[in-house]
Amino acid sequence: MPTLDLPTDALYVSTETPTLSATFGDPDTQDTGTVTFQVCSSATCTGGSDPLATFDSSSTTVGVGSSGSAAVPAGTITADGTYYWRAKSTDSASSASSYSATRSFIVDTTAPANARAVYQAHREKLPNFSMLVSHVLVPPTLALDRK
Repeated sequence: MPTLDLPTDALYVSTETPTLSATFGDPDTQDTGTVTFQVCSSATCTGGSDPLATFDSSSTTVGVGSSGSAAVPAGTITADGTYYWRAKSTDSASSASSYSATRSFIVDTTAPANARAVYQAHREKLPNFSMLVSHVLVPPTLALDRK
């Protein structure tokens, strides 16, 4: 069974096609093979539409203890949210392990709001906001030294 590498559990990613990586495992330490990934909408990978995609590592000759990786195929993830992934190893004789436990990742492709625009839009409601920002961004000793 492979060991899941990246993304770590509950990691935020800013793309709908993150690269998944797992370390190939096989009882025969001289064997090579493929890491097969599944991306799912539920933690059990048994939901109504699960798996969303099943795909193999880019290399078919991953050595024991080496990582196999592949990007989630475009179109698999179509909305921000939490997704789950797991992997299995298949050796050169086509013997496959069971799937690993699942791990989650969170897709967030929405850019953060521009802080200046937020301030401009709400400055009347936040009269002490600029004072708060100056204390956070400029140490008081520097603010007092201005002439």
